[in-house]
Amino acid sequence: AGVSLRVMHQLCWMNTKVLFKYMRYDPALNTPQRHLPVSIHINYHPEKEQRMRSVIQFYFEGKLDALDVWNGGEGRNSSSCR
Repeated sequence: AGVSLRVMHQLCWMNTKVLFKYMRYDPALNTPQRHLPVSIHINYHPEKEQRMRSVIQFYFEGKLDALDVWNGGEGRNSSSCR
C-alpha cells in the first residue's frame, strides 16, 4: 500500500501542481509554443474555476502572463516567492 506507478508522462498528462509549481518556470516548457500538454487535471488547488480560466487564457488565448497571478500552492501570487 502507498506505492503507485505513473504510466503516462507527467508533462503531457499533467496536473496543475506540476504546471503552477514547476513547468511555468522552466524556460524549455513555459510557453504554449514550446510545450502543449494533452490534458491538465485541475484539482490540486481550491480555486479550481479561476485557475481553469487562467489556463485557458494561457494556452488558448495566448495571454502569456495569465498564470502569473497564482502562486504554486493556494491563493494568488502576492510576492516574488514561488
